[in-house]
Amino acid sequence: MAISGGVNVLLSPEMYISFSQAGMMAPDGRCKTFDEKADGYVRGEGCGVVLLKRLDDAIADGDRIYAVIKGSAVNQDGHSNGLTAPRGPAQAEVIQTSLQRAGLRATEVSYIEAHGTGTALGDAIEVNTLKSVLVPGRKPEQRCALGSIKTNIGHLEAAAGIAGLIKVALMLKHKVIPPHLHVERLNHNFKIDETPLFVPTEKMSWSWTENRVAGVSSFGFGGTNAHVTVVEYDSKRLDTSFFSRSRHVLALSAKDPRSLQEQVRKYVTYLEKTKENIADICYTTNAKREHFAHRLAVTLSSKAEGKKKLQRWLQNQKKQGDAGKAAALIEKSPAPIVFLYSGQGSQYLQMGYTLFKSQPVFREAILKCATYLKSNHGLSILDILYTEQEQESKQIHQTANTQPILFAIQYALTELWKSFGITPDYVVGHSIGEYAAAVAAGMLSLEDALSLVALRGKLMQQTDTEGAMLAVRASESDIKAYLVSHDKIDIAAVNTPSSVVVSGVRSRLEALAAKLEQEGIEAKFIEVSRAFHSPLMDSILDEFKQYADQVNYTKPNIPFISSLTGTRLSEGTSAKYWTLQIREKVLFKDCMDMFKDRKYIFIEMGAGQLIQMAKSCLGPQTHGWITSLNKKDQDDWKSITTGLAMLYEAGYKIDWEGFDQSYQRTKVGVPTYAFSHKSYWDVATHPVPLSNDKGNVSNEWLSIIEKHINTINNQGKVLNLCLNNLPSNYTRDNS
Repeated sequence: MAISGGVNVLLSPEMYISFSQAGMMAPDGRCKTFDEKADGYVRGEGCGVVLLKRLDDAIADGDRIYAVIKGSAVNQDGHSNGLTAPRGPAQAEVIQTSLQRAGLRATEVSYIEAHGTGTALGDAIEVNTLKSVLVPGRKPEQRCALGSIKTNIGHLEAAAGIAGLIKVALMLKHKVIPPHLHVERLNHNFKIDETPLFVPTEKMSWSWTENRVAGVSSFGFGGTNAHVTVVEYDSKRLDTSFFSRSRHVLALSAKDPRSLQEQVRKYVTYLEKTKENIADICYTTNAKREHFAHRLAVTLSSKAEGKKKLQRWLQNQKKQGDAGKAAALIEKSPAPIVFLYSGQGSQYLQMGYTLFKSQPVFREAILKCATYLKSNHGLSILDILYTEQEQESKQIHQTANTQPILFAIQYALTELWKSFGITPDYVVGHSIGEYAAAVAAGMLSLEDALSLVALRGKLMQQTDTEGAMLAVRASESDIKAYLVSHDKIDIAAVNTPSSVVVSGVRSRLEALAAKLEQEGIEAKFIEVSRAFHSPLMDSILDEFKQYADQVNYTKPNIPFISSLTGTRLSEGTSAKYWTLQIREKVLFKDCMDMFKDRKYIFIEMGAGQLIQMAKSCLGPQTHGWITSLNKKDQDDWKSITTGLAMLYEAGYKIDWEGFDQSYQRTKVGVPTYAFSHKSYWDVATHPVPLSNDKGNVSNEWLSIIEKHINTINNQGKVLNLCLNNLPSNYTRDNS
């Protein structure tokens, strides 16, 4: 990038006096460029700055692009008739060189921002030069407007060129040509009535050409000529076949509660009036602004929804009389994050489909798993997961399909959250969910995990079809007493302090359920096709271990809390571990006991089944809970954006660029920071006493007063100097 600009500040009257005496200044204070009455220019001051960037980089970064500079050139007048008489041939050459470098023809130019000083001689030379360059070969309908910003703000001298460039960039952006001021009758020294050139005196749409091309001229006092060829940025040439997202997050922050409230008010007004796209508004606010300690994040799908939510928040602040919960949540370090991976039974048809069709990171992860499973194991998980055929949909609940599908979904969700800058401090998996957790912890490669999961599901599918699983509302110790007289059944999972799952032969479980019902203990069969974590799994263990022995296992780089042991595994896993994991019970309650020491944020790589168990173990109010998928209406962006908003308000650093990296976003103008305005004296930081011990004015105050008197005297001298050097045709009165 390059910052380019010009500045002109008028600090003393000497140059005014010299130019007036030389007859170069317009007596009426108007720059009348191109007019018959042009009699001099008017000095102006100001600063103009533009940011220059390669077009490809600007597009990739989602920048707001006002215009594209296609070519530029600089040359020198050389020998001329004097400072006030520029050379036409040199001006023609610099324009032609700029067009050649831009690869454009002179007939394609439809607007010229002229140097247009406002002198009879200078204007005539410039317009006649433009005629010689632009008119040859031009058809009548190929119109070209001439204008100059000097009629609006005067001659900014060193900043005149950048002012013209900014004007043209805005004209190209808005496709509008503003009126050229102070023209009643064109200078008789140039004739453009019979040409396609014209001077617009009213605001007009720049619509007579599809490809808008403009030239900007600026000529220096010492004979230097510069010309820039600028074209409209054509956003239509971009590939628009990007994914779209149904919901967004608007993240606002400030350094103090009052500024946060003021920031929200500014956005309420902005969202009501702006025509910008809500996705671009959120992207610019989130990714291109600094984030401070006091925060508010709202999820929204439209500007109207965002405005409504922000207004509601302001009303709540008024009632509460404070800055709200957002500021209080992030006074301490953010809590550790735990990723939860649910087990079999959490699957459903079209699981994650909203993300699959609208989120490339998620989609690519699913496709990566699907391609590997298809090539190496003959499984077509996409045909099963995202089918609309009723007959095919039943296959999702067949164990051989369910387990690879669940793994792929959980792996894709992990990759998605990582792309948002959210990584786990701990991982916990429930049964089959431990495989995705192991990949997240760096204990298994993706390919090894997929192969193990595919084999696991295939072998389990071959076990006794008379198996079943029974969820019982009782503690582990209570249910053990009922299992003494029942063989071929066993405790499969201890999910909460008052919830266990018993697994085994269906007939044995039916007898157990009847007995429990007599005792007033709630028991319900789970919709699964096999008796997982029961004696019915014994027949497949040897074959599974034989394959698992060939897999490479590594130590975790993220703490892995094992549902086989209920403890943290520091040395990683082995073939023996994953074999036992098929048969032994799931100790999810013990895993949750590991998180009773402090507050944690739990994010489930699923639709919330495991979070419900975790809440029963730890208490719903003691931790933060986020689900990744929305099974109810399958708009998964509701869950994702709600979770991101919660994490942002809790002080986590969100990768907002990553959140929008897969979409075409453009930076737009959004409200600036709501500063807390304060007054600052240019005196010592400690209070200055007005009087001393004797009751007289203090020396400090005398110094301040003397300083201001000197300033006033100097201003008076400048004023008198100006008044004494007024032209003779001006009269000075006492006022």
